[in-house]
Amino acid sequence: MANQLEALSHVQSTFIVLKVARYLPYAEVQEYLTLLKIPQDLQIKVKKEIYCSRLRVQRGEKRIEYLVDGLHHCESGPAVLHSNGTKEWHKHGKPHRIGGPAIETVRGSKYWYVDGVLHNPDGPAEIDSAGTRFWYIRGKRHRIGNPAVVFKNHTAEYWVNGVLHSKVCGYSE
Repeated sequence: MANQLEALSHVQSTFIVLKVARYLPYAEVQEYLTLLKIPQDLQIKVKKEIYCSRLRVQRGEKRIEYLVDGLHHCESGPAVLHSNGTKEWHKHGKPHRIGGPAIETVRGSKYWYVDGVLHNPDGPAEIDSAGTRFWYIRGKRHRIGNPAVVFKNHTAEYWVNGVLHSKVCGYSE
């Protein structure tokens, strides 16, 4: 009986938050959900229901956007899903994803962003559809000991802190 009452309490609390949350800033809704001890999985569903999806058609392309306070934002998956298959992860309006590319295009390009800046300490931060790989640290082309740009035609560029140091033809890894 206690579990049923607790579940009913969560449903009532969630309903109240859903009714008023559209008029509250995101941070306040998060605070209410935490204070009401709403389970984490239900919090994510509530936030998506409140802030999220809208279908947008721009220049003939359809896309689904998840918005918080008017900015692309989604903590549980891509914030923008394009009809062509491209996916974009955003946090507070900036491309952002830890542990994977923040943008994956339908043609195979991948871009690693952290807080809106190209950044990947574990590998290339950009891989374009032609196979060219670019290493970035905090928005600057950078790689120590190896080229920061490797083109498919075996040309390579050595960059440190955003400064080009040399180009090499015939590079192979």
